[in-house]
Amino acid sequence: CHRPEVMEKEADKAKILCEAQLLILKFLAKSNVFGKGVLQKHATKAVTEAKEEIKYNEHAIDLLIKHNLILMKEFCTHLALILRERIVIMPYSLLIKNQKSSQEEEEDRKERKERKESQE
Repeated sequence: CHRPEVMEKEADKAKILCEAQLLILKFLAKSNVFGKGVLQKHATKAVTEAKEEIKYNEHAIDLLIKHNLILMKEFCTHLALILRERIVIMPYSLLIKNQKSSQEEEEDRKERKERKESQE
């Protein structure tokens, strides 16, 4: 299945599917059924709530941005919150984890000491 011609066909199929989905999104944005604002709102929400492999797919996000199908202010705010979480909260959670590990080590030392004293 890793033959070049098979992989090329799969890439072509993926490109066609992507273009078809983009056409549908453009149609929905232009139609009076939902309106562009509603579509942008839902597309932005879908992207920000998606799995990480989808959320950080540069090609997909680039297409949505180029065709003005996501709300940039909300998307950028979401990215800023993610960065803030990773910069501020992650080290804090590691600190808490290390503190818990230190507390557990201290408790283990006390238990060993008590066992040793009880054995003597």
